[in-house]
Amino acid sequence: MTKKYIDLSRKIGVLGGGQLGRMLQEAALPYGVDLFFLDNDIKAPCSLFKDNFTHGSYKDFNSTIQFGKDKDILTIEIEHINADALEQLAKYDKLVIPAVDTIRMIQNKAFQKKFLMENDIPSSAFTVLDSKSIAPELANDWYPFVQKSQIDGYDGKGVVVIESAIDLSQQLNTPSILEKLVDIEKELAITIAIEQSGKTHLFPICEMVFNHKLNLVDYLIAPAGIEEKYIKKIKSISTKLAKALKSPGLFSVEFFLTKSGAILVNEIAPRAHNSAHYTIEGCNISQYEAQLRILLGLPIPEITIKGYAGMVNLIGEEKFIGAPYVENLQLLHEQGDAHLHLYGKKETKPGRKMGHITVLNASRAKLISQLKWIKESISIKS
Repeated sequence: MTKKYIDLSRKIGVLGGGQLGRMLQEAALPYGVDLFFLDNDIKAPCSLFKDNFTHGSYKDFNSTIQFGKDKDILTIEIEHINADALEQLAKYDKLVIPAVDTIRMIQNKAFQKKFLMENDIPSSAFTVLDSKSIAPELANDWYPFVQKSQIDGYDGKGVVVIESAIDLSQQLNTPSILEKLVDIEKELAITIAIEQSGKTHLFPICEMVFNHKLNLVDYLIAPAGIEEKYIKKIKSISTKLAKALKSPGLFSVEFFLTKSGAILVNEIAPRAHNSAHYTIEGCNISQYEAQLRILLGLPIPEITIKGYAGMVNLIGEEKFIGAPYVENLQLLHEQGDAHLHLYGKKETKPGRKMGHITVLNASRAKLISQLKWIKESISIKS
């Protein structure tokens, strides 16, 4: 066997310094790898790593170039970055993962939907709206529908549900896409890890339970409680999608299982994702270690899950703004194999993701009971 030298001293730059970057750095510590972060929020979670944190905008061309010019590898923890700057850095022989063209496609929801359609990947019916308002006659053809901002939407922002003319006043005044409202049975997600060699790995499919007021995940369960035929279909679509992306990287894909039994891709994220936080304790390798291995050119082992795993998002409660505290944290130990992850955000706000709790159990029913208890009992206030 030919031995290959892996240089762990290469400098890895991450555009974005939020909680995903912070958890990626946690995964990198056992490898002795220090990451470098660029973020316009001077109090971002990754600002904790003071010597490796640059205060600047990842949306700005010059700031991104200055940040990236002394790095060997560049990646993202948020897709809303300056792709032109990454393209220029790639010309300086910087390794950029995911590929710039792939990031460009995913960061614009209109491009993303067209990509899915062109590659015969099932998704909901849509139309692209480049104007800033929805003409009433167009709306009449699409009720009920979901309007999504073409760019910059995240964590439930940039998404509205419009069921009739009464709701049209809530429309987003920005270029968007309109999607036919889907009759959803379950919302599912899978994370795809694609090595630099092209070898593809699939994490277990998870089932998400949403807070529909905030358009955020309340809690999730892995593996998902779905029939084998749906598991096979999602894995088949994911494998096909991985080939179409033509890029190494970590990709998270959200699916709808409709009440009629159809499997539809909702959205793709070119990065680690909230839906795969359960992998930190729940799998033999977390999504973050998988991402790190992809960046370094290391192989990823076969992915396995330890029984059932779940995650509860800790979201800022309504009416609370200020320095956060976790209410009833002292009771968490009663829930067995439960693990707290706070993101180090200095201020809580209503609807803001402040952390999460992962839970493991050999019983799916007991896991769900634990997740519901945590959701009802442990909260973020100020």
